[in-house]
Amino acid sequence: MKRTETRILEMLIRVRQYILSRIAAFPAGLRGHELHVTVDTSIKNIERYSAEQTMHTHAAREKTAQKRFAEEALRKLVEAISRTARSMSGSSPGVAEKFRLPSGKDGQTLLLTARAYATEAVPLNDELVSRGMPPDFVDDLKARILAVEQSMDGWAHHSAERVASTANLAEAVQQGLAAVRELAPIVRNIYKDTEAELAAWESASHVERAPQRAEEEEEAPPTQPQPAQG
Repeated sequence: MKRTETRILEMLIRVRQYILSRIAAFPAGLRGHELHVTVDTSIKNIERYSAEQTMHTHAAREKTAQKRFAEEALRKLVEAISRTARSMSGSSPGVAEKFRLPSGKDGQTLLLTARAYATEAVPLNDELVSRGMPPDFVDDLKARILAVEQSMDGWAHHSAERVASTANLAEAVQQGLAAVRELAPIVRNIYKDTEAELAAWESASHVERAPQRAEEEEEAPPTQPQPAQG
């Protein structure tokens, strides 16, 4: 949540308490009471969407870390298969070409290569195993491919959910601000002859300004998984 949004939330909580402690002056059925309910709803929505935003931010970062780990594990196996296939060049011409490592180092290229290896390795399984590859290396390869795919899908899901919660949060903040702006003249009408009450309202509805050098940035978004490095 942005610092500006945090300060607005703090203001809305003060406004809610201000009206609640004077609720007799804002009876049900009148606009002032309706706006008090809107402020309360806005507070609850801000708290809800802020929690969701934070949860999905952390989850996306976790998926990014998982993707890097999964890609590294996949790359090691792909390189082992390629290295072993090259050793078959003398007895099986052309095999090494089927398992040539790509020049690209990004994650998508790695996945495409690994999927091709998983197919090409099946008829050569016995020969590759005889040269030191584990008996279940094809199944292992498929499992490592799946781990990368799942981490990428998880990152995409949590990133999308974070965008949605951020938009909902911003909307809830604006609803709360609009309610307070509409409440202001109502409060001034009710307490037009009571300076102390008006001063209390001004204090409650005031949004603190940010320190001059403070950053107004939202919590850093989850970084998109970087291309795997060789």
